[in-house]
Amino acid sequence: MFKWLRKLGGDDADGDAEAAADAVHAVEPGPGFFVPGHADRAAAAEAVDAIAERLGRVLKGAVSEQRYAGLVYDHDGTRYRSDVGEIDPRTGETVVCILHQDEREQYLICTPKRGADAGLPLLVSDTEVEKAVVFRDS
Repeated sequence: MFKWLRKLGGDDADGDAEAAADAVHAVEPGPGFFVPGHADRAAAAEAVDAIAERLGRVLKGAVSEQRYAGLVYDHDGTRYRSDVGEIDPRTGETVVCILHQDEREQYLICTPKRGADAGLPLLVSDTEVEKAVVFRDS
């Protein structure tokens, strides 16, 4: 359940071998939690929770409670970086949130037209990810 914490080095020494085996990519802490267009943290959290709930139903799999600030990944031979609040290089839209489905081993990059307000998010497999940045206080 807390594999991301072990990847940050928060587990005890006995878990190092397991963490190394589980580590598909680097995970590091990032900025404080925010969502573009929401000045209030509670409203931002509520908006992301609603997106996660809807996508969990549509994609038929639970969405993790961990929220991500950024993702560096390789897709079809091209390296991309998606950051919440910035323009996504693949869609040309602002990234609203980045979520994860543990069971499906995939990240969900949500923009207004791709996952946040409508449609399906960009799906990025764990195996494509070089680095994930978690919000330090989400």
